[in-house]
Amino acid sequence: MTLNQTNKREYGIDLFRIICCIFVINFHICDLMVANSRRYEFSNYVIYFIGSICVAGFFLMNGYFAGKKKETNIKRDIKKICSYLFQAFIITVIFCIIYHIFGLQTENPIKEYINGFMQKGIIPSIWYLISYAILMLAAPIFLNIKQNHKKIFYGILIGIILFNIVFSKTIYDYTYASSSIFWLHYYLAFFLIGMTFSNITFQKKQKKMVVWLRNPISINIPLY
Repeated sequence: MTLNQTNKREYGIDLFRIICCIFVINFHICDLMVANSRRYEFSNYVIYFIGSICVAGFFLMNGYFAGKKKETNIKRDIKKICSYLFQAFIITVIFCIIYHIFGLQTENPIKEYINGFMQKGIIPSIWYLISYAILMLAAPIFLNIKQNHKKIFYGILIGIILFNIVFSKTIYDYTYASSSIFWLHYYLAFFLIGMTFSNITFQKKQKKMVVWLRNPISINIPLY
């Protein structure tokens, strides 16, 4: 998901998106393997670590496309956010109906939807949409600072990076087993880093690789 559409296809970004998708899927698989297995294979931890970084990679792409915008349209952004959140609610309702039909469990869709904000419930990944929505609404502010006050922008970026370095362990200790939404400061750092690279274009060199990877990946993802 990105804040705007560019006129030219950037295959380097497509390739990066594909890689992030692969490792995020493997991240969740290895999460279950590590939790349910008595053997903690080193390879599982490597994939787990890379997968966790790739989650932030999506925010990096959001910031990259946000930085390419010459002007912002807050009404359009709010409309897009509402659309995503509404789609997430509809999916939650569908899952609740399926669970009820097959007698797995009977849940209140509204309660499950709200629980998704805190990385719980039937659709625990809704936390990502909330984090995305917050950064999306803040993007015009950071874009304005980047365009008109570059020194302040880079000062904010460095400050957030240092904040993550100094306080990440403390925040982790307090938010362990809680929602990833509490790591918004971490994703904000990647978002702003993406903005700093917005003047770079990743174009045609990776086109063939993207086309080659897209088809087998689209076939294999359901197998996970």
